[in-house]
Amino acid sequence: MAGSGCASPPRVDSENRIAQAAGLGQAIEYRTSGGPDDVGEVSGDTLTMEQAVRWGLERSSKVQQALARTRVAMSEAEQVRLLPNPILSVVFRFPEGGGNPTIEAGLAAEVFSLLRRPGEMRAADLKLRSAGAESLVEALNVVLSVQEQFVAVQGLEAELSLLEQRRKELDGVLEREKSRKSAGESSGLDVLGFKLERAKVDADLMDRRSSLREAQLGLTRLIGMPSGHLQWRVVPWRAEEIDGGDESAWVESALEHRPEIQALRWELAALGEEADLASSPWREGTEAGVAAERDGGKWSVGPSVSVPIPFLDWGQARQMGAEARLVEARHKLTQIRRQVIEEVRRAWGAVRDGQRTIALLQDELIPLLEQQQSRVQAMFMAGEVDQTRVLLAQQQLQEARIRKIEQERRLATAGAQLVWAAGGVQAAKQVKGTTRPVK
Repeated sequence: MAGSGCASPPRVDSENRIAQAAGLGQAIEYRTSGGPDDVGEVSGDTLTMEQAVRWGLERSSKVQQALARTRVAMSEAEQVRLLPNPILSVVFRFPEGGGNPTIEAGLAAEVFSLLRRPGEMRAADLKLRSAGAESLVEALNVVLSVQEQFVAVQGLEAELSLLEQRRKELDGVLEREKSRKSAGESSGLDVLGFKLERAKVDADLMDRRSSLREAQLGLTRLIGMPSGHLQWRVVPWRAEEIDGGDESAWVESALEHRPEIQALRWELAALGEEADLASSPWREGTEAGVAAERDGGKWSVGPSVSVPIPFLDWGQARQMGAEARLVEARHKLTQIRRQVIEEVRRAWGAVRDGQRTIALLQDELIPLLEQQQSRVQAMFMAGEVDQTRVLLAQQQLQEARIRKIEQERRLATAGAQLVWAAGGVQAAKQVKGTTRPVK
């Protein structure tokens, strides 16, 4: 909290704080112009998560608006430190019937503003800190949105790769079955069955390509290129190991570092200062200065004081409003703290459950389905089972592999949400067993 003297306002370096919370090495830039709809293009054919996050932060209009609001709060903190301008008043009175005019002159300053100044400075400084924390809130929301959309694109590209591989396998099987049919070793039903399976895979491919386009469009908007081409790809999918650590440690970190809570704490302190100022309204409008009068060629000079009489308005309504705003902020802080705890626990639970599901798929279900497919294929070649069993085994294996990718995507998203819920990368690093963001 700033002192009551003329010291400078506190330094709120939002650009660097945002970069640290997002895990970036360099501060983002504050831009004074609105900027074009599209900013640049993806260099090369591959986009990395780090590049997407940086572009998302630097090109986000919401983040820039928040940085501008921080500068508004800075200007208000600077303004309250300036002394009020003195007021010069001059009155000319002309006597009836002629003669020299009577001149009255006065120079006065509002004393009340000087008495309020220390409290107003503290309140303005606290509001400045709150604005800085609010800019961090906007930045972390942008980071999470970019990461979620990036992971969605990664997962869909991986699923497409599996389906395309399955399509090639079916093409090979169809050619083999056609040869067997020509040789009289296979019936037309086998060929028809594999054609139907290929048609289903084609439908899945079309569905995934449509979903991928939607995810890419969302990502291009978030990184400032809504009209850009979609020929680029994100870095190949790679599942990351995520250690959720201890739930209570994440909750503790979030309650300490979440910028929403920090902003409300500063706001609460500022409202406390304003409530104190509202408790002494009788001094408002008090002025002191020097008055001079020239009458008959002679000047007279002396001090002047004007004090309002608190007869009709002694500040009761203003004080009541200030106290009510203070009470509202207290309850809002409680609400935000409860919400933060819930968000951390949801993300932490999603990480834990995702890990268990992936372990089951990877260590048990997929190996068993691979064994089943191998055996059914061998039995089919020996004429012991028909092509329906082969298609069923292949379909089950494919569905399990796609499900594993979906679960890994959910786990990566949950990991990003856990870091966000804790207050950013820097806060998450202080938690034992922190997550590692997807690259």
